[in-house]
Amino acid sequence: MSSDQEKKSFWEFFIRNSTFTMVITVGIPLFGIVAALQMPRESMPEITIPIGIVSTPFPGASPEDVESLITTRLEDKIIGLEHVESVSSVSRQGISAITVEFDPDQDVDKMIAALKATVERSSGDLPSDAEDPTVQKISFSDVPFLTLSVSGALPIPEVKQYADTVKEEIESISGVSIVQLFGGQEDEIQVLVQASALESYGLSLSEVTAAIRSSNSDIPIGSIITGGEEYTVQFAGRIKTLEDILSTPIRSSGEIPIFVRDVAKITAGYSEQKKSVRISDGVSPSEPAVSLRIFKTSGGDVTRIADAILARVEELKKDSLPASVDIGVIENMAEYIKT
Repeated sequence: MSSDQEKKSFWEFFIRNSTFTMVITVGIPLFGIVAALQMPRESMPEITIPIGIVSTPFPGASPEDVESLITTRLEDKIIGLEHVESVSSVSRQGISAITVEFDPDQDVDKMIAALKATVERSSGDLPSDAEDPTVQKISFSDVPFLTLSVSGALPIPEVKQYADTVKEEIESISGVSIVQLFGGQEDEIQVLVQASALESYGLSLSEVTAAIRSSNSDIPIGSIITGGEEYTVQFAGRIKTLEDILSTPIRSSGEIPIFVRDVAKITAGYSEQKKSVRISDGVSPSEPAVSLRIFKTSGGDVTRIADAILARVEELKKDSLPASVDIGVIENMAEYIKT
């Protein structure tokens, strides 16, 4: 059969089967449209980034102690890993953060697994007061796709309480990975230790700290202050009131117990506001606020999740929040996709 006859036969098939031809002609574009509508939309598609972050909280420790007792010890082990291109770190008050960059030609998941194994083996070399290190792989899912602000003509601690409510509601929405809250002030218990009282009883600050920690209270994180230095303490368990803290025994002098009340005073209030958020409409003066940075799960449809969050926010404003509390949108990456 000649080439011209083959071409003629090919087209005659579609001419003779007009119904089939019509189905194919309409079906292929329709299938493409349906597939495009169902495809998850991303503001930043998933890209493999050969970077891992090792974070180690060390409550109450100075940057110098964090550097020498945490960061340096972990770095010495991490540098020995294969396919590591660079290691950098930041040691701050109470936290160590180490950034590890791998060879991009290697399997990143295997490199992260090797990093986790190395960090776990090194945990025994860290101070007992340090929390367990965590290893996180960096991806574009780690970038917030929606940022909200919560503000109002109220004291900032009250605004923070309403922001906590909004945070809990948003975290329950399908597709939301995590919600980070910035700004505001936490409830805090401060233990003000008197240096002269410590000296008279022959006590050290570490003994006071250890006694309170061992009391295992559920009062939120607070601090011990003495001589201008601030030491973070986490209460989690038996202590329920300020009087319980004051009645915590430190140790005995002979048969007489020494209590926290003998060497310290306690105040209940709010933590120092170390992160400040302010918003303005461009006309009125700026006012204090609390921001919510919202992250989605990997592969989630950013437009659908954003719409669900904003719908929930409107419900909260209508049913749960006072009129004096305002929730605004600072950034919404879904808008860039829609347009």
